[in-house]
Amino acid sequence: MKKLLLIMVLVAGCFVSTSFGQARAPQMEIFGGVAIPLAPEGFKDYFKMGFSPHFQYVMFPTQKLGISFGVDYEYFTFDDGKIKSDFDDLGITGVDITGGASNVEFSIGIRPYITDPEASTQIFLYAMGTYNLLSQESEIDYDSYWESFGLVDEKITDDTSEPGFGGGVGMEIPAGDSFNMIIQGVFRSILTEDESTNFLGLSAGIVF
Repeated sequence: MKKLLLIMVLVAGCFVSTSFGQARAPQMEIFGGVAIPLAPEGFKDYFKMGFSPHFQYVMFPTQKLGISFGVDYEYFTFDDGKIKSDFDDLGITGVDITGGASNVEFSIGIRPYITDPEASTQIFLYAMGTYNLLSQESEIDYDSYWESFGLVDEKITDDTSEPGFGGGVGMEIPAGDSFNMIIQGVFRSILTEDESTNFLGLSAGIVF
């Protein structure tokens, strides 16, 4: 995946250096939305839907192709209700687990437009390679019953970095003389150990 990111950077550089004169002006995009856990089961079942702000800078080597550079953030909290319910089913009481997981994502993407440049509403496809800084933090609280067995409250953290990729579709809609609205849906996959971590991002924002 690191090789893929390098190749995408080189491709972007070639496009910019050889044909930038044909392009429309570059644009900045700020948007936010939600991230829906999809896989693996532990992520899908025990984390709530997250929130996700984004920033992207897009260059246009041609009228119908954009090269994007993005920084995104996703945060998911534990579904403590689901955890408690499963503990109750197992007859375990007096144990509370709270916390969440976050991801800082750096991306390079290719955005081909499927509408004519003259169209007021622009529809595009999107593919990207990502580098992800993952962090998970959980706190386990035991009541006096469990403490009598020598168990004490603890805090667990886990940080890692992993490559990934994504793809989806989006739309730019005129909203004023100097900016557009953007709506985007992107499937993201992080190549974590054993099984990929997947989620669906749905977001909206402004382009200027």
